[in-house]
Amino acid sequence: MPGLIPLILIIVPIIEITLFVQIGGAIGLGWTLLVILATAMLGARAIRRQGIDALARTQAQMAAGKPPVGEIVHGVLILMAGILLLTPGFMTDTLGFLLLFPATRLFVLELAAGFILPKLFSGFSVRRGSTQNPADAKIIDGDYRVEDPDD
Repeated sequence: MPGLIPLILIIVPIIEITLFVQIGGAIGLGWTLLVILATAMLGARAIRRQGIDALARTQAQMAAGKPPVGEIVHGVLILMAGILLLTPGFMTDTLGFLLLFPATRLFVLELAAGFILPKLFSGFSVRRGSTQNPADAKIIDGDYRVEDPDD
């Protein structure tokens, strides 16, 4: 898992360069550059609109007294879509546009939840009616002090 990010940083540019060469050879340099600029502008516009909508939904959830966790996660995925759309390349633009659709974001969230949550909670075990053996407990050593607010 730690080697995943360096691998992505190597593979994504190789794929993007290959796509630039293939598509640029088919449609020409001018059209290739025009498509890249157009997707960046359209993406920025879509991100702004969806970001404002996500912010409004977040504020509505908070006003209703509900935690806006889902809206915040959607907002983060919209931000990721914006980063991908502003990164020049055909693959990143495709992934960015896909993240603009709520159905795709839900799919990504389900994949992430299925991958992350089991790893996140793998160290916890909950048993009803059982008491934990003190010898099994993790002990955290620390210091503390009591401060008088009148001082």
